[in-house]
This record gives sequence, structure tokens and C-alpha cells, in this order.
Amino acid sequence: MRLVGMISLLLLVLGLLPAQADEPALGFEGVVEKILQQYPTLEIARLQVQRSHQEIARVESRLGWELAGDAGISHDVSVFGTPTDRADVNLSLERQLESGHRVGVSGNYTYEDSSFTLSGLPNPSHATQLDLNYRIPLGQGEGNPAYSESLTGAEAGVKAERAAARTLRNEIANQALDLFYAKALTEARLSSAREGVENARRLQAYIAERRELGLAEEKDALQAQAQLRAQETALQRLEMALEQQRIALNRLMGEPWQWSYRSAVRLEIQLTDYGVAELTEQAAARYPPLQQNRARLEVTETVLRRSRDQRKDQLDLVFSVGTRTRSGDATTGSVSEEDMAGLIRFEYRESLNKQGLDAEVRQAQLDRTIAIEEIRRARDELRYGVASLVQEIRATRRALDSARGRLQSEQDKYREAMQRYRQGREQTDRLIQFDNERNEARLTVAELEVELARRLSALQILHGSFWTSLDSGIDVGELP
Repeated sequence: MRLVGMISLLLLVLGLLPAQADEPALGFEGVVEKILQQYPTLEIARLQVQRSHQEIARVESRLGWELAGDAGISHDVSVFGTPTDRADVNLSLERQLESGHRVGVSGNYTYEDSSFTLSGLPNPSHATQLDLNYRIPLGQGEGNPAYSESLTGAEAGVKAERAAARTLRNEIANQALDLFYAKALTEARLSSAREGVENARRLQAYIAERRELGLAEEKDALQAQAQLRAQETALQRLEMALEQQRIALNRLMGEPWQWSYRSAVRLEIQLTDYGVAELTEQAAARYPPLQQNRARLEVTETVLRRSRDQRKDQLDLVFSVGTRTRSGDATTGSVSEEDMAGLIRFEYRESLNKQGLDAEVRQAQLDRTIAIEEIRRARDELRYGVASLVQEIRATRRALDSARGRLQSEQDKYREAMQRYRQGREQTDRLIQFDNERNEARLTVAELEVELARRLSALQILHGSFWTSLDSGIDVGELP
């Protein structure tokens, strides 16, 4: 027994026994969160979403006030052939209403000094005009579809960029899924290999004690030694693979290359309480490819509605009311005149070449058809993806239950064989065979547990619920 204790102590020093609890545990969610915080492409996605928001602000600015003005002076010859000096200033303030109507106010001041003076007319003269204008579109532009559809399209563009960011986020999570659970699987195999080495060393020590008592032969010792070397070789290969996987994951997470942690896996989630149809319906509301193509479909619909308006003839009804003043000195004395002015006018315009509009409509129709087909493809992809994962999870759970039952049987068989071996009623090679079968059963359970956890995480990502309780490190406009 003392020899066994010394061997166990040596194994602990060499690090061949299972990892101790001082090594921190990290789940798949934590790994994904660390990777997302370090992933440079996500910053581009965030900027793209911010850029799409600016399109909304640009469209909304169309309803803002517009100020225009001009001023100038001139020296010219009047219709009477006499030199005339003229100075004028024009200002206008106008805006478009959400209804498509336009309202504005305009003013004008003119100073004129002519070398020829007509009796009764002021010279030099000062003239002002002040008008309130209102324009109502009756054809093209009625209801302001150019604004409303552009705003809807800009908002759909934001949705599309957000969905693209979510798609990228899911792609990163799926890449991390393979890396994380590959490492977890290696850890499970490594744990089994360490236990196999420990058992092989104990068996070798036990046979050595029996040889000293003359109860075991040299062939038994050789068999135990061969078993130990096989277990140690497998252990070394797994340790090398684990080191490579750990460094690769640490690089993605931005951690020091030598940082070590235990992979923590979860074997139960609430999603498995639902059926395939219900899970698919829930996932459809958050599935990024569906969101992105729905947004694209919405954009094409706005283009079609805007194009239909642009094909109409332009017919505007214009109202204007204002004042006119004129003052100055005349040959008959000082002159100061003021009067009201009003206007009602219809304006009509038609584009005779609509080839460009026809091409735009055709492009939008093709884009609409493409978006509809992409939505159909995404729905099928989601439905079959959810169904496949649910069935795999159910099959893996059944296999895991069976493997756990087998493991219990192999452990009972090994303990019973060890009792017979101690009594000299069992061969060493048979005992080693039973030990290998027990190790194989234990490894099968560990591998199935990792596979079950991997499929559960994959279902969470596809379902979209993976992100609900995770600080994803990519806040791109209320990402769920």
C-alpha cells in the first residue's frame, strides 16, 4: 500500500492525474463573449449599422426649412436707351410638409436709379415684394411618397444591417462552437486517459508486490508494463492536442497563450421541452437570414411604390398672396404706393421618356422576386436545421443513457474480476481486457456528454435564445 501511495504522489507531481479545482471553469457562453469582444470584424458591422441610421436622418431632413437668397447690382441700358443703375435683394424660406404640400415665404427689395424720368414715376425708386406661397401636388408627389417611401426604405436598411450583424455574430458563435467542444472532447479523452494511466500504474504496482511474494509471473509484469506504456502514449498525444487547441482559443479570446481553464458543459436547456414546429416558429422571429431578406423585400416594395408615383404626370395647384410697395421722389412730389397681390395657378409637366423609370421598376421587381425566394430558402433551412438538431439531441440522449448503463456494468465486471484476480482465479490479460473495456465505456459516456452539450448549444444559437442572457459585445442597435 505504501508503494501505491508513493506512485499516486508521483502521478500528482507529474500532472498525470485529473486537473484539480484550482483551474478556472469557463462555459461556451463565456468563450463566445470573450471572442466577440476581440473580433475586429464586429466593429465594422457596428459602424455599418450606425451608417444606416444616418440615412434616416438624411431622409428626415427633407422636411426641414430651406433658405435661399441672392443679391446683386447692375448698370445697364433701359428700354428707353438711358443708363440705369439697379440693386436688388431676394430671400425665400420654404419647406415641404409631410403631406407633400410645400409652404414658403419670399421677399424682394429693388432699388433703381435711371437717368430718364417719366412724369409721375419715382426715380430713384424703392420697391418691395412679400409673398406667402402654398403648393399642392395633385398628380406626382400627392401624399409625398418620395418622402414616406424613402423613410421606410431607410428604416428597412437599418433592419438589414442589423440582421447582417446578427448573421456575422452567429457565424462567429458557430466557429467557436467547433473549437470549444473539440477542446472539451479532448479534455474528456484526456481525463479518461489519465485515469487509465493511474489504474495501469496501480495494477503494475500490485503485480510487483505479488511477484515479491511469488504469486505472479514475469509475463504478468510484462503485460502490465505494456498496458501502462500504451496508456501513457495515448495520454501524451492528447496533451499535445489539448495544448494546440488551448492556444488557438486563447488567441481568439485575447488571453495569454499559456492561460488554462476547464471547459464547462451544460446538458440541460429548456428548449428541449418544445416541439419542432414550436421551436421553428420561435426561431423564425429572430433568424438573421429571414430578418435580412424581409428587410430587403421591404426595400424593393418601397422602390416599386415610389416608381409608380414617378410615372404620374406632375400637376400642381399653386396659391400665393402678398403685398407690393413702391416709393420714391417724382417730378410731381413724393410717391408711396402699396397694394395686395394674389395668384392661383395650375402647373403641369410630363416626362415623355420613361425608359429609365421602366428599368428601375424592372430591377425592383427582380429584387423582390429574389428576396421572396431567399425568404423561402431561409425558412426551409431553419425548419430542417431545427428538426435535425432536435432529433440528434433526442438520439444522443438515448445513446447516453445506454452508455451510462454499460459503464455501470463494465465497472461491476471489473470489480468482480479484480476480486477473482486477488484470489488467483483470473488471468492478468483478462483483467487488463476488462480494464480497457471499462475505460472505453467511461470515454464513450464522456464523449456523448460533450456531443449532447454541443448540439444543445447549436440549437440555442439557431433558435436565437443563446443571446438573450449574454452580453454579446456587439451592441448594434437593440440586438436581441
